Parts: sequence; structure tokens; C-alpha cells
Amino acid sequence: MVNKIKKGDVVTVEISDAGYKQENTINSVSSSADLMTNLYNVDIILANDGTIKPGMFAKIYLYTDRIESALAVKTEAVKERDDKKYVFVANDDTAVEKEVTTGLDTGMHTQINSGLAEGDKVIVKGQDYISDGGKIKVVRGE
Repeated sequence: MVNKIKKGDVVTVEISDAGYKQENTINSVSSSADLMTNLYNVDIILANDGTIKPGMFAKIYLYTDRIESALAVKTEAVKERDDKKYVFVANDDTAVEKEVTTGLDTGMHTQINSGLAEGDKVIVKGQDYISDGGKIKVVRGE
């Protein structure tokens, strides 16, 4: 991950105890890992009106591997069998299995590089209990 960030990159810093959430820029990224922690130091300078105190924890949102206009589905919708990935799509009252190739995975959403089209109704719940061509009943659309 350290090779994906650099000085000048924009990050979001959130310190909930201080009611602080702002975009800031990375001031520096260490070129070598700390010997004790094996982690790289990343310095971000914040404007502090006195509400940020020593010892407060911060969440830092790093923006790496950003892709504009990607087609993505919920990660749990993507299944794998025999080293191939697939999703189920609802076609009226029938489940259709479609093989897909994937890209980035955020843990919540997975990029679909091929195999789906915009507007396809991907099944994200109960797909472990259906098979290709099986009859389905949509009980709640998400």
C-alpha cells in the first residue's frame, strides 16, 4: 500500500472525539519501515483550533486505485467455482448464471470488468440456494 500513496495526495482525516473531519494533504511518506513496527510513517499536517488533543485516535481515508465509472456489485454476490467467478442475474422469474471477470475489491463492492451489463438485476441474497435456470421469486428488491 505504501507505494500507492505519495506526498501531496489528498486524504480525509476524521477525529470523532474532536468533531473533526476534513480533507488534508500528505506532507511526507517515510521511505523505510520502522524497525519496531514494520510500518511506514505518513505525516499529515492538520489545522488545530485546540480541539484535537494528544492521544486522540484518527481515521485516515486514503484514496488509492480510484476508477471512474466502474461497474460494480456487492462482493457477496460474486461466487467462485473451479477458479471461475460468476454471479446470478434475475431474468423475469428465472436465475441465470453469468461468468464474470473482476477487478478491484473494496470488501463491500467488487468491480466487474466483463460478463455483466449495466441494468442487469444481480441477485445478492439467497444465491447459495439457486442454480442456473432455477425459478426464483423476488421478495424484496435492493
